Amino acid sequence: MACSAFGTSAIFPKFKLPKADLMGVYARPTASGATLYCYFCRNCGTRLIHATPDKNVVSVKGGCIDGLDWKTAVHIWTKNAMVPIPEGAENHREEAEYTDYGDQQEALDQPTDLRGSGGTPETISFDGRCELSGTLKPAVP
Repeated sequence: MACSAFGTSAIFPKFKLPKADLMGVYARPTASGATLYCYFCRNCGTRLIHATPDKNVVSVKGGCIDGLDWKTAVHIWTKNAMVPIPEGAENHREEAEYTDYGDQQEALDQPTDLRGSGGTPETISFDGRCELSGTLKPAVP
């Protein structure tokens, strides 16, 4: 996130987290009572990915993806929009219902397959080494 009025995220099918050992993670409850795991760079603190164990998708912060095409962007959580949404753009007052790829895909959601990748961590971690921001430095305790 930056000093911006906008948050940009890209929704992808759940995948094994690359270099998960170099990321920190914290957990927080959502409004619906689920647990949201928030992954971040241990070196600079930038949030990278959000994952919820009961969904088969992850939310990747848009600034992490080179060449991401925003032409077909879907605007979510617009009920308190501070700027006009472009005419004709798909938008939702809250989260879009299909961001979990629907109930028919529920069999694909196997959070236990992500153990060891940071997908559903047994331990919330904040320390370690990180090269995600381009340099490898020991974490300051």
